[in-house]
Amino acid sequence: MGAGGIEHGEVLASAGQFAEAVAQLRRSLQIRPGEATRTLLCETVLQALEADFAAYQSMATELAGVFVEAGKEAAYYRALADGLRKSQQHDA
Repeated sequence: MGAGGIEHGEVLASAGQFAEAVAQLRRSLQIRPGEATRTLLCETVLQALEADFAAYQSMATELAGVFVEAGKEAAYYRALADGLRKSQQHDA
């Protein structure tokens, strides 16, 4: 799968198909672990959270370890905090 899987994940993410993109990137990461794939997976999850926090929050929580491995835990926690804050404002 390698680079082709990563590229396909990028295409899916750019089309806003975040669930499919994350699934593709997770498969790529399992087959060939690497920093580029890990980073792209994190970026895709962050985009998904921004697009629809409620829909992707559980997926992001499931992938918290990937953010730690990529050194992107600050961005992960910031996205969770922003999403929770926005959802509370929306509910109020």
